[in-house]
Amino acid sequence: MIEVKHKKTLPLINQKTNLFFNLAQQLKLNDDRLTVTGDKGYCSVRSTHCISRGAWYYEVTITSMPSNTATRIGWAQHLANLQTPIGTDKFGYSWRSKKGTIFHEASGLHYSNGGYGENDVLGFLIILPENTPPDVMLPRKYKKLVKK
Repeated sequence: MIEVKHKKTLPLINQKTNLFFNLAQQLKLNDDRLTVTGDKGYCSVRSTHCISRGAWYYEVTITSMPSNTATRIGWAQHLANLQTPIGTDKFGYSWRSKKGTIFHEASGLHYSNGGYGENDVLGFLIILPENTPPDVMLPRKYKKLVKK
């Protein structure tokens, strides 16, 4: 089982409705609403609050990660598939624990030697343009999915 504790981040669930609509069904969200655990293959969880501009940062602490497991942690848009690892499609960027590879559109690049593991604290920064509407940044075939 892999356990990741989020710090300094946006809430993982919608506080008003208590719905887990941004959590793959194989994952478990602990009572503290900051810790996610899973043991059934790659799947994703994301915040229920979005960002569209500016600089944003969050940290995670890997509190438990057995040697035969792996994670990908990063940023994803609302159209990213929760049943795949982040970075598989155009809608996400991730950093993989094994080998330290970063991913976008399923293409990996070497980023760090050895990756990360148990007891590591990871920081994720994203800087988005201030004046570009989100629908302008999406590939053409997905623009019809953006609510206006």
